[in-house]
Amino acid sequence: MFNKKLLEFIFILFILSTSIMGVTESTIADEIVVESPYIVTSAGQSNCYQLFNSILKQYEVEPERINNLIVAEDLENKNSLVLIIGGNYKNLKMLEMEPEDEMNRMKKLIAEAKSKNIKTVSIYLGQPESFNNLSKSLMRSIFPISDYIIVVDSPEVNELLFVLEKEYKINFTIVDRLIQVGETFINVLEGEEVGVCNI
Repeated sequence: MFNKKLLEFIFILFILSTSIMGVTESTIADEIVVESPYIVTSAGQSNCYQLFNSILKQYEVEPERINNLIVAEDLENKNSLVLIIGGNYKNLKMLEMEPEDEMNRMKKLIAEAKSKNIKTVSIYLGQPESFNNLSKSLMRSIFPISDYIIVVDSPEVNELLFVLEKEYKINFTIVDRLIQVGETFINVLEGEEVGVCNI
């Protein structure tokens, strides 16, 4: 009798551990869908948007366009906007931009997306070098008005999400590993023929 109860307990623990493996926290709503065509841009001018594109290629899908300087006019005939958040002051300087310029680009871009009912997905890839004061400012302004958020597990970012969740109705998923960003994004991507990830 004791052994049977012990086995049942171990089995329950196993089910619980495997069901949460890879996803730390998620509040995603059932109706969240990323619709094609979608475009990808940087929010903060780190190179993480290129890393995200490399991840997508593992699934044999590509955005209609990917560019670090996409502006409101580029949203014409698009259904979704994907923002890859990561601040890089060096890249901003090379572009002769100030952090305020990037913040303003984001505000205009998101305002245009909202006016056209274009879904906005915000993603943080968990790269330490891309997390700084600019990233924090972008997250505070972008996360509350995003339709969906995907982040790689990061204590500071997680804390911010949980704070914002109390104030705003936000849909987010926190994943453990970088490759799971691709898996999570693909799961809500509509209208794409998706290949099998080979890494």
